[in-house]
Order: sequence, then C-alpha cells, then structure tokens
Amino acid sequence: MSTRRRGLDVVARLRRIRERQAQQDLAHTQRRLADAQEKLREIRAGGPSLDVGVSLTPGQLLSLHLQGVRKSEDIEAAREEMVHCQAEIDRARGALVSAASRRKAVGKLQAKRRIVTAAEAARAAQMAMDELVLIRHGRDDGAGL
Repeated sequence: MSTRRRGLDVVARLRRIRERQAQQDLAHTQRRLADAQEKLREIRAGGPSLDVGVSLTPGQLLSLHLQGVRKSEDIEAAREEMVHCQAEIDRARGALVSAASRRKAVGKLQAKRRIVTAAEAARAAQMAMDELVLIRHGRDDGAGL
C-alpha cells in the first residue's frame, strides 16, 4: 500500500471523527436548548397564586412585587439562554455540514484512487500477459528454425 493511500485513509478517518464530533456537539446543544425551554415553562408556570379581593399588608405587597421582579429576571435569563443555544445550534449545524462535505470529498478521492489502482493493476496484468505471449511466441519461432 502506498504512502499516499495510507495518508488518504488517515485523512478519511480523521474526517469521520470530526463529523461524529460535530454531530455530538449539535445533539448536546439541542439538549441545552430543550432544557432552557423547559426551564422557561417552569418559571412561567410557577409563582404565587393570589385570591381576588384579599387585602395585603405593605410587606406582603413588597414581597409579591420582588417575586415578580425576580420571575421577570428569570424569564429574561431563560430567553437569553434559548437565543444563545439557537445561535450555537446554527453554528453546530454549519460545522456538521462542513464536516460531512469534507468527509464526502475524501470518500470521492478514495473511490478515484481505487479506480486508478484497479486500472494500474489491469494494465500491469495485461503487460505481463503480453510479455508471456511474446516469450511463448519467441519459443515457437525458435523451435521452427
């Protein structure tokens, strides 16, 4: 096996590894996005329930206001995490597409290399056959003299 062929096999293996890593990165980022979406749902669903017509003391009113501010901050943080995850997903998809196209390019090179190698082997076999015919033909001519 030639050094060039072995080098191409190494490159192909590295490209498959990079593609697998890109797939794992995309899956991890999608899980983070799902977690952020779940957290946002939990924040929106949670919170104190108020009965209409109940009078609140100033301390309770302040506490309720602060809980609302905190919930608003939590919602904003969860939204920011979702936006960040979506940007990471877009980047990971781009990396995956790039890795896949690079792997396919190496696969095409390997296929071309196999075709060239097969053609060279066929040509060498044909040359050997021609040489055998010439040797055989030469023996037949020598026997007839």
